[in-house]
Amino acid sequence: MPVRSDLPTGTVTFLFTDIEGSTQLVHSLGERYAAVLDEHHGILRNVWSSYGGVEVDTAGDAFFVAFAEAPAAVAAAAAAQVALEATPVRVRMGLHTGTPQLAESGYVGIDVHKAARIAGVAHGRQVLLSAATSELVDLQLRDLGAHRLKDLLAPEHLFQLGDEEFPTLKTRYVTNLPAEGNPIIGRSHEIAELVALVRDGNRLVTLTGAGGSGKTRLALNTAAELVERFPDGVWFVALSAVVDPGLVEPTIAQALDARAGLRDELRQKRLLLVLDNLEQILGAAPVVADLLAEAPGLVVLATSRERLALAAEREYPLAPLAIDDGSALFTERARRLVPSFEPDGIVDEIVRRLDGLPLAVELAAARVKVMTSQAILDRIGRSLDLLSGGGRDAPARQRTLRATIEWSHQLLSGEERELFRRLAVFPASFDLEATEEIVGASIDDLGALIEKSLVRFTESGRYFMLETIRTFAIERLEEGPGSGALREEHATWFARLAARLEPGLRDARQADVIGRLTLEQPNLRAALDTLHAADDPRLEATLAADCSYFWYLTGQLQEGLSRLRAAYERMHGREEVERGRAANGLALITFMTGDAKSSGRLAEEALTFCARHGDVPGILRALTGKLAAAESPGEARALASEQVDIARIAGERWYEALGLCNAGVSERQLGNLERSRELTLESLEVALEVGDVQIAVGSACNAAHAELLLGDLRAAKRRFGAAVALLAARPLPEMAIWCLDGLAAVAARDGDAEWGARLLGGAEQIVASTSYGHPDTRLELARTRAALEQTLGVERAAALRGEGAGFELAAVIDLALQEGSSARLI
Repeated sequence: MPVRSDLPTGTVTFLFTDIEGSTQLVHSLGERYAAVLDEHHGILRNVWSSYGGVEVDTAGDAFFVAFAEAPAAVAAAAAAQVALEATPVRVRMGLHTGTPQLAESGYVGIDVHKAARIAGVAHGRQVLLSAATSELVDLQLRDLGAHRLKDLLAPEHLFQLGDEEFPTLKTRYVTNLPAEGNPIIGRSHEIAELVALVRDGNRLVTLTGAGGSGKTRLALNTAAELVERFPDGVWFVALSAVVDPGLVEPTIAQALDARAGLRDELRQKRLLLVLDNLEQILGAAPVVADLLAEAPGLVVLATSRERLALAAEREYPLAPLAIDDGSALFTERARRLVPSFEPDGIVDEIVRRLDGLPLAVELAAARVKVMTSQAILDRIGRSLDLLSGGGRDAPARQRTLRATIEWSHQLLSGEERELFRRLAVFPASFDLEATEEIVGASIDDLGALIEKSLVRFTESGRYFMLETIRTFAIERLEEGPGSGALREEHATWFARLAARLEPGLRDARQADVIGRLTLEQPNLRAALDTLHAADDPRLEATLAADCSYFWYLTGQLQEGLSRLRAAYERMHGREEVERGRAANGLALITFMTGDAKSSGRLAEEALTFCARHGDVPGILRALTGKLAAAESPGEARALASEQVDIARIAGERWYEALGLCNAGVSERQLGNLERSRELTLESLEVALEVGDVQIAVGSACNAAHAELLLGDLRAAKRRFGAAVALLAARPLPEMAIWCLDGLAAVAARDGDAEWGARLLGGAEQIVASTSYGHPDTRLELARTRAALEQTLGVERAAALRGEGAGFELAAVIDLALQEGSSARLI
């Protein structure tokens, strides 16, 4: 639906009208009401047309009209009231001027709602104007003072056209809610949920969250939605300056002007109390409980960084802003300082780095006058001092994020402060086991910080700090004693964890172990950094080696290359087995990135050290490195045969499967296709028995390649399809390349070349994104590309490959699964 071209734009004056007491009028006029309504419509439409008004919408007896000029709108309202005097209807009217947005559905924005609310509080034959409209007309208006309107936080100054006496306006909402200078952005879902909690009969709702998460603003906006529900008022009580629980009740009484006694005042009334900032006076919780018990019409909406722990309480933990809402908040605040500010992807990353914490986002946006978005992003995390410069009208503790977090920190006990600073040793999320063994904290200790909104708990059973809070905790950690020893303890613990998990990368636990190591990756990186700075390089080499297969499986080749090279170089000149393990890991990664010569040298060195120390798995792994870098298929076949023999003697079934797969590849390169197929299918059986999807898919792909070369396209396509189906739940990058290229190679020959070109583009994108340089696979990709170009033409093939390259890994696997996914591997 196109945007209406006849509607005024820019500064627009809205006029809303409706008939007062229309239901009673229907009953009194009976069948005549339809004629009266038609006459009403005709009169008003003639007036609107005469004064240049554009009818935006009509519903029943109500009109919504827009005018380009405020004087014309006011004159139209006056003329309409005169024209309606001879009719039995009494029409109320409200006008407001603003600069609304124009959308397909018409006008949108707060100005539309404000005009409608102004009309809603008028009486029949009364015309009300907002302050904005009154300033644009040269007329004597009757000043009716400031009034609260439904759904609007700030009072609205209203004026009446003419001197006629009317009853008091229908603004019955008694409240002292403070007006907010800035609108709330996002949070509509949270407001709706909080309103529903109150409407469902919860009499004590506590909004909890970290400092700067926007609890107060959300509570104010929620309360504004509820003003109509409480005939005796909605009252805001600021408690941030109160530290004595005994002063809470007098402070509430003062806010309500309850001179005869607060409890007597509340006992007979239905009202909502917004108690803001209760965290520093949780000892006042019994007072709140007593007030609720003695005043059945009282409802309390509280904000606190931890719950009050009362039986009647319903806690509502406040989550950070979504990225889109956080970016909208940043942009809105930035444009108040730099009207021309335009957001980009950097703003999203700023919001992400600030954990969607509204105060932090606003304080960061305040820097746009002196810094670019990139400069703001670069400095976030170095120091909380960047996040300062809040408005002078904000509470002192909210003018900088540091002060806000310090406010929470001061409320902790000595033991809680010590735990808080020690938890900064975790760079991201952590689990209970790590917390207990590294930091010495119990579940109850963690619970205390969770209650105070300084630590969060995820559904997956892990804990984390918001990054802005952790930055503060790091400062405390570095200032206190023993930070170096704690970091070393953290590194040692995670090195042991990696060693414990590493074998699971080669069996049926593979998916679970990849998932766990992915969660722990920030901790593993921090551990490697700590160990690299330590005196003894052996543990660094051990941890890097234990992570090497994980980096390979997940396609993180550049990180693996950097970490393993650093660890290996520190082991230079040392004779420990850890040198051989580091060399083995580095050999794997260097080969996968295309450096076969270095890989072969490293594998030879690893073999020497592992043999010297009797490390059989290390020997088997080194043989893989040597045969991968072998100069001829015959040499590779001999090494693969040796690998299979040693694995069988040692009972290393995983290495047996790997050796059989390597042997099958060698036979294919030698042209022995049936033997290649036989060996790789045997490898597949062992891999499925062991539970390693990586080798199972690799073996299936090698068997399918042999079938493709034998001319059995149907068998090859079925087997590639069955292999790619295994990747649907576990998209391993290297195996995805093999499967996608194999299916594309079949498609180039069986008539579905366009599908195949998209798959090849997906495979090429994985290669590019992972720095994958396996020479044999790159050769296969080039052959497949040439076959597709021969079928489709170079330009068409390139365009389709480009489409495939735009897919995420999971999406291109889904594309591959369109055919052949129900086939069996064997």
